[in-house]
Amino acid sequence: MQLFYTALLLLFNSLVIQAVGHWFEPSFNLLANRGVGKIIFMLLVVGHMLWLARRASLELNFHFKLKYFFGYFFVFFVLHMLMIILLNNLGSPEVSLKILGSIALGFIATFFLACAEEMIFRGILFRYFSQTLPIYLSIFLTSLIFMFSHNLSEGWRLGLGLFLLGVLLNLLFVSTKQLSASIGAHAGLVFVKVILRRVHFVGYTPLDLRQNHWVHLIFLILIIFLNEKRKNLAAVGVPLF
Repeated sequence: MQLFYTALLLLFNSLVIQAVGHWFEPSFNLLANRGVGKIIFMLLVVGHMLWLARRASLELNFHFKLKYFFGYFFVFFVLHMLMIILLNNLGSPEVSLKILGSIALGFIATFFLACAEEMIFRGILFRYFSQTLPIYLSIFLTSLIFMFSHNLSEGWRLGLGLFLLGVLLNLLFVSTKQLSASIGAHAGLVFVKVILRRVHFVGYTPLDLRQNHWVHLIFLILIIFLNEKRKNLAAVGVPLF
């Protein structure tokens, strides 16, 4: 019930902020993919999730470890870039100092976006569910909410990719017991898109790999691997968090 009340409160506050923002600026959209609206909405969601954690007496442990962040950031960044290269010829890049500066700012934005989303879905929602539900059901519910929190207008393949990504990030969090690991993996995947939006590659057509069946298969392989790691940890008595 606490989750239900939190969702209702988030909806009410979102409607109020949207109305106020629209009154000041008719083009304001709290659910815009980019811009001030998205930043405000993410802060709003984070605030409500922290309120839920306090109401549920959920002990938050957000010790950030750079080695986990950069380790998984590098692995998932390279994996994403390799898939882009294999499935689509990037061609020759056109880079300038202005573009490099934009990429640096994009990295900062990516970092905070990944931190916010992972804190919400893995750090709070998953841990909230896992207090009373079996681990696999907790992973399923968190991944389902993660999927529906994104724009699914492009079809079921995107939804499947997002759901599998949610499962993968949940298992990464459980198997490492480090939120910084899932933040790094999430940021590594997103940062590739940040670069591709800013650097013009001759002959390249933007491609969302979350809809690709080969990527779905890779996600499944990684999920199986991480689940085996989780079971091995459980077998020797290592606690969930």
